[in-house]
Amino acid sequence: MQVYNGEDESERARFLSLSDSQVVIPGTHLTTTYHQLKQTLVLCSKEGASRSIMRGAYAYALQK
Repeated sequence: MQVYNGEDESERARFLSLSDSQVVIPGTHLTTTYHQLKQTLVLCSKEGASRSIMRGAYAYALQK
């Protein structure tokens, strides 16, 4: 598995530029995006999980 540092601009750009392909779902005419390599992007929270969750809950409540 390839791990990319989301805080580093060059690694983030490389992660976002990786190619993917379209594959046909067997038994249908539908297609989906497929990434051949296992990869993940790691980011660090600068304000902490509690504050991030609070902001997400607030944004969700405003939409309702």
